[in-house]
Amino acid sequence: MIAPVRLKGRPTFLPYRANVPRPRFRLAGPCFLALWIVAGLCSPGYAQKPAKADTLYLRDGSVLTGLVLEDTQGDYYIYNAKCGKLAVKKNDVLYAMAPDMGPHSMSESYIVIDESSDAISTLQRPIPPRTEGVTSFTLLVPGYIENVRDGIVPDVPYESSAVADASKVTIRYQDLSPRAERLYMTTRQKGLLEPTESGTVRFSTNYTLSEAGTIRVVVKFPDLWKVESASPAPERTFEGLVVWEQPLRRQQKFVPSMTLATPSVE
Repeated sequence: MIAPVRLKGRPTFLPYRANVPRPRFRLAGPCFLALWIVAGLCSPGYAQKPAKADTLYLRDGSVLTGLVLEDTQGDYYIYNAKCGKLAVKKNDVLYAMAPDMGPHSMSESYIVIDESSDAISTLQRPIPPRTEGVTSFTLLVPGYIENVRDGIVPDVPYESSAVADASKVTIRYQDLSPRAERLYMTTRQKGLLEPTESGTVRFSTNYTLSEAGTIRVVVKFPDLWKVESASPAPERTFEGLVVWEQPLRRQQKFVPSMTLATPSVE
């Protein structure tokens, strides 16, 4: 199934089969890799790991996506499709996000750079089942598409065209790893941040699941911004990071939102 587009003010509907994902922020490739943190740690020999992905939100504002191979007392050892095996100190990690929370779950993440910019989002979508005679499939995703990966292939080729505030993305099965189960799509989205009369900014998005499941939404924003209010109450809150995680009934609407004070209004 195809997940219909989420336009501003409209919910996203997702199939129950979905295995659903600065001032100092820097986009360094499709995995949001801050190269200065892991310089010199790349090593070959890990190309055949399962097509899953973990995400590490680091304290310096960077975000690293890959497969966590080992979780020791002091370090994460993570395999990155472009760089190989990387060692990351746990003291440098603000939040570690596992790839999923169950068969009917989904995760989406957003990075907010400043109040005047778009939000950078990482959307997870299931790969439609491969069918004999079908060579490609098309997905409609919110925002402007910038990169597609499948957990093994770091830069999946695609064709895209704009549809209002969304992108229609066509991908060939032959360009994907045969072991991949989902896509990780990087987009830029407008309209998720809005100024308020009091001078703060408000982040809001919304979802509706077509089947009962659990949803997780992660939002990373500049450390100097402060959360004034959030609804519903976040599962976890860190400096510059908020995590919502909530079970939903079929067709139940979920509208995570928060009001943020920026340095200019403090």
